[in-house]
Formats: sequence, structure tokens, C-alpha cells
Amino acid sequence: MVPKTLDRRIRLAEAAQRYYVDGWSQDQVAELLQTSRSNVSRLLDSARREGVVRFVIDHPLRRHPALERTITDRFGVRRAVVVAEADPSLDLVGRTAAATVLQQIEDGSTIAIGWGRTVESVIDNIESDRPRDVEIVQVGGDLAMAPSASGHELVKRMADRLGGRHRFLHAPALVASESVAAELLADQHIGRGLALAGNAQLALIGIGLPGVGFAEKAVSDSYTGDRRPAAVVCARLIDEHGDELPGPLSRRVIAIGLEDLRRIPTTIGVAAGFEKGTAIAAALRGGFIDTLICDQPAAAAALDRTAG
Repeated sequence: MVPKTLDRRIRLAEAAQRYYVDGWSQDQVAELLQTSRSNVSRLLDSARREGVVRFVIDHPLRRHPALERTITDRFGVRRAVVVAEADPSLDLVGRTAAATVLQQIEDGSTIAIGWGRTVESVIDNIESDRPRDVEIVQVGGDLAMAPSASGHELVKRMADRLGGRHRFLHAPALVASESVAAELLADQHIGRGLALAGNAQLALIGIGLPGVGFAEKAVSDSYTGDRRPAAVVCARLIDEHGDELPGPLSRRVIAIGLEDLRRIPTTIGVAAGFEKGTAIAAALRGGFIDTLICDQPAAAAALDRTAG
């Protein structure tokens, strides 16, 4: 005689085998076991709870929940998504961020985007299942940081991938002098473009390193004192505390202000690589992003910069 407990597990296993492996409907399983459909649902639930069924999910984008919790707790950011990859991985960050961006998009919205290789990776990994009624704008003027595409190229590429519209900001992100910047900022078309970006519902920005790809000579010449730049956010230099650094460079930038950036409801910051740790920590301290998407080395480095 089969023990009662064994008989129960055999029954649970039979229901689970037919439903999860063979693809039977619950009605078919109920007919086989000579029971009701509602009882089959209870059997399947018991099979999961009692370990008769064990799920193994081979997720292509594994995450690191411990680092995510530590980042949200320490910096007070709304959300952190950390790709669980021991080596820096720009493509995995791009794929993960692309999925997050698609989840956040609502028809009728404006999306402001920045520059850089990580932002480009996000855009190249966007695959929308339908055209989106969105307008893609630039957080600042055109900027090309080799080997990434220019700001104009990125804004058009993202609009094409989403099936939406785009609007160029016809000015450089950094100009030669303060007087040229003042003249451009007084232009109504440029002012309207920056106002659109500042009133966007979603922003996607990179977190840059000062002197790497952006105004290298200007940074090295202009910021030599105690307050050194730790990050570049929307073409603006910030220190390790997240405060914008005043100086000649700040008055030559054609981009939305950092206060404008803070007012955007959802701002996604993306970064990859351990060398971005200090910059990420500075951007988080400044409250410029509410969603951080990065890889494991970048997250660990950001936390290490703020330990103790």
C-alpha cells in the first residue's frame, strides 16, 4: 500500500508534470485526475509551495538586488537597477536601461536625452512593439564625444526607433565665449528648445567624467583649485558633493540647468565601469537622477566612494 503522504506527492507531481511540462490545460488535468478545475489550481499551488515544482529562470539580464538596496538606502534614490556582471558591460547596461525606458514611456510625452556612449547603447537597444506618440528633444546643444554619435544623431535615432518625432537644438553644447553663449540663449528658438527639455516627462542622461570626452582642455585650465569637478551632468560640472561648480565653463554651456533637471518627473541616469564610481556618487548626492542603471563594478565603486 502506498503511504498517504507519498500518494499526495505523486498526485501533485502528476498535476504539475501535465500542466507545466506537457502543456495541458487545467481542465484536461482535472479530467485525468477526476477532480475539479479549481482543485487542480490548488494542487498546482501546493506543488509550488511544497517543492514538488522548482523554477529555474535563466534571465539574460541578471540583477544584483543587494547592491540595488544599498544604493537606494544610502542615496535615497527612487530606484536602482544594477546588472550583476563582474566585468564592466556597456551593452548589458544599455539593454537593461532600454527595457526600463520603454516601461516608463507614455504616449503624448516629451523625452529629453543627453550624450555619450552609454546613452547611445540604450538607444541602440530600444525595440518598441508599436509606434510611440512621443517627441525626443535634447537636454542641450549638439555635442560629439568620440567614439559616440553626436547629440543630433542620437535624438533622431531614438525617435526613429520609437516611431516618434524629434526636435534638434541648433547650437553647440559648449561655445567659445560667455558672450556667444549669452547671445544664443537669448535666441527664441533655442530658448523654446531648452524649455521643452526642461518640461519633459522623462530624461535619459549619461553620467560623465570631467576631462574625458568633454572640454578636456577647458576643464584642466579652469578648475585647478580645491573644488575639483567629480562628474559631468548635462554638460555641467559638479563636485563630489553634487554641487555645480561656478566658473568660466559654466557660463559657456547651452543646456538646461541642473534645477530644471531635478524638476523632470523621471530622470534615468546610466553609467558603466568602475571608473564612473565617483561621478555616480556625485550625481546621486546632487539629486539629479531618480533612477540609476549601471553595472556591478560601477555600483560597487560608487558605494566605496561614500563608505565610512
